[in-house]
Amino acid sequence: QYMNYASYALVDEYIGTGPHVRDGSPAQNPERIKAPVLLFHGALDHNVDVDASRLMDSKLRGAGKRVSYVEFEGLDHQLRSGEARSRVLAESDAFLRIAQRRAEDLELANAVRPILKTERLTAVLLPDAAWARRVSGSFANHVLNTDPTRAHAIATQRPDGRLQVSLRLPRESTASAHELVSPFGGGGRRGAAGIDALDASDLPRLAERLAALG
Repeated sequence: QYMNYASYALVDEYIGTGPHVRDGSPAQNPERIKAPVLLFHGALDHNVDVDASRLMDSKLRGAGKRVSYVEFEGLDHQLRSGEARSRVLAESDAFLRIAQRRAEDLELANAVRPILKTERLTAVLLPDAAWARRVSGSFANHVLNTDPTRAHAIATQRPDGRLQVSLRLPRESTASAHELVSPFGGGGRRGAAGIDALDASDLPRLAERLAALG
């Protein structure tokens, strides 16, 4: 779709063709992106088609990544609008504050030792704390990115005595995270799933299902 641009020949000559193009594409490799992403785009952008940000947003969400996308109707590449630019600043401030708090939460989670670690499975029990409940899903993604060959089960204690569970499976796994948690009222995708409130009495059954991974 970009072949009609005047600079296409220069870009094509500089980048070339081959597998490195796919390897270097963020949209083709969303699972490799570890940082949260904030996107802004004007719907009438003629410099960079708005579909590029729409695609990136979709790919990141599909990979379970944290992404915020703000699209401005009626504006082009320069976002020539005081209201729009004010929103960019406000959204950026909120995004960075949340990212900073998440980084602090992750630091606390990283300090918790696993209760189980086998060749194929790591299980971590986080305490009954606000930071733990905030970070459980992000922590599950983090440990999978850090150790992509194991499955990771992150259980977080709730005030009512039940457990919040986040499960992540490696890309090569033949199991389904959704199928593993669905008998307990959970759900998700093949590689990532969770349980909002697991009764303590169901923990042995879930452990038995996860033990098959380890």
